[in-house]
Amino acid sequence: MLLDTPNGPWIRQPTISDLSSFLPNTWHLGGGFERMLIRSYAPIPNGIDVGIRGDLLLYFHKLGSQIPFDSQSGSAMGPGNLAELPQNPTITRPVFNLAVTIGF
Repeated sequence: MLLDTPNGPWIRQPTISDLSSFLPNTWHLGGGFERMLIRSYAPIPNGIDVGIRGDLLLYFHKLGSQIPFDSQSGSAMGPGNLAELPQNPTITRPVFNLAVTIGF
């Protein structure tokens, strides 16, 4: 068996009743630019183009760590002191790329 507890609270289990469970955990958006610095219309090997490009990406990742609570005792169900963990935290990660491009 791949997992000891495949139906545990840490395993994502999509259901029809909660359609948001079908959406991905990570979304991203971004934009960029590219500028040709040297453009040559000659055949290869003399026809090499050189450019510069950059882009900025933002990743939004939802960890999905909803910890089940026992309704009778009011405490978190699971190993350790899970009540101190944040419920469903989100991480935002910016990425900037800068590159030199070579085209033939």
